[in-house]
Amino acid sequence: TLPLTQRYFLGGLGTFQLRGFKARSVGPRRSILQDIGFNTGVYTPVGRLNGGQCAPDGVNIVPDDQCNSIDDTKNDDFADIDQTDVIGGNKFVSLSAEYRFPLSETLGLVGILFFDAGGAFDEETSLVEFSEWRMGTGLGGLWFSPFGPLQAFVGLPLDPLDVEDSVVFEFSVGGAGL
Repeated sequence: TLPLTQRYFLGGLGTFQLRGFKARSVGPRRSILQDIGFNTGVYTPVGRLNGGQCAPDGVNIVPDDQCNSIDDTKNDDFADIDQTDVIGGNKFVSLSAEYRFPLSETLGLVGILFFDAGGAFDEETSLVEFSEWRMGTGLGGLWFSPFGPLQAFVGLPLDPLDVEDSVVFEFSVGGAGL
């Protein structure tokens, strides 16, 4: 019931940090919907016909368990995660653990090892439903340059979805999240 602008999306650097994932890519998913045609205002998940059956694949109708359902909510529920969008949640949890170590004190270089965990959740999902939490780990560097702090991270999502990159690089200029 919340508008998209008031929903929480995790991923990337910043306030809703979850390194190892692209920005705003972690949260509840829903099937991408398509109009059944004729401007009826009736929608069905992509890959389904207006009667609810899976669309034909060549000649045969695809089995029902190989198409997304309008009722799918958990990542494991979707038959085709490529045909979903992140819609954001009404609540979130984000935890970060870092180990920072000096690389060069004279240059102001700091190395960082990190582990991030959390997720954004819809109205029906509890924050402590740990099976829905996403986790990422990796390493990065921080340089206190004459122009301000610069950060760079290489993150790896643990147990990535098919639609997620296995390695994510991010770069930040400024003091947020130091």
